[in-house]
Amino acid sequence: MTTPVADLLRILVIVGPTAVGKSETALIVARELDCEIVSADSRQVYRGLEIGSGAPTPEERAEIVHHLVATDSPDCRITAGDFARRARSIVEEIATRGKLPLLVGGSGLYIKAIIDGLAETPPSDLNIGRSLQEELASRGVKALLAELQEIDPEYSILVGERDLKRLFRALEVWRITGKRLSDWHKDSRQPAWIEPLIYGLERPLLERREMIRNRVHSMIKHGWIAETRELMHTTGIPAAAAEAVGYGQIARAIAGEISFEQAIEETIIATQQFAKRQMTWFRADKRIIWLTGSGPSASHQWAEEILNGYRRLAEIETGI
Repeated sequence: MTTPVADLLRILVIVGPTAVGKSETALIVARELDCEIVSADSRQVYRGLEIGSGAPTPEERAEIVHHLVATDSPDCRITAGDFARRARSIVEEIATRGKLPLLVGGSGLYIKAIIDGLAETPPSDLNIGRSLQEELASRGVKALLAELQEIDPEYSILVGERDLKRLFRALEVWRITGKRLSDWHKDSRQPAWIEPLIYGLERPLLERREMIRNRVHSMIKHGWIAETRELMHTTGIPAAAAEAVGYGQIARAIAGEISFEQAIEETIIATQQFAKRQMTWFRADKRIIWLTGSGPSASHQWAEEILNGYRRLAEIETGI
């Protein structure tokens, strides 16, 4: 039986590629609608990664309540399922206080997990895990990525060369069950209790690339190298940072393996590639309402469109 929309928990969702302007847009919307923001970012949840993950500033977090930002040690390994369970609980708690939850982020799998749920996939197999480690050493990461792309092209969109955790897990599930991880996720959609209104933000490709370049340089200016150096001093480079774009490149520069100029350029290129994968993932979700903008005023224009869209929907649902 289908649950009436009125019985579902309404949330706003803002998605899009890195550096597009999600955070600025979300802050404008949150001020107008008295929202609390729930971050759906697989890196912002970790302490010590605030600069490199583009986390909201302390001033922004003081103005608008943000959840799941800098809450966990980078030594922890938080799965999409773990993250989703926490986020769904937070979303429900926000709503019980009469506020509107605003989910914001670029981690497509995490957003799907929060809204739709994820499958209880089979437990890890140590023998297969060891075998994959040996194959990584003998065949290289590109060969394993090519294997995943052939087996599960849909899920492989999420996986870059540094995403060894996701790469290994997708190949492991396939080898254990003969079923693609993307199919596990599709088959697991839970009875909905969240009714999302999802907006996607995009800019022209060349502008997006330039904004990524500017953002990386801004992060460097605001202390990304010092942040990475501190991680190396206290914990080494934990998996949460090693799998994120930029930290590995900067760590190599600190160690003298490459120049800082090369580390920055590699980070820019890797971030642009990551943004492309993000857009491919989001484009597959037909629930997303896409808003295209350009220039410094784009976030204000997007916020106005989102506010108007939410208010129109609220009028329809309340019968006004």
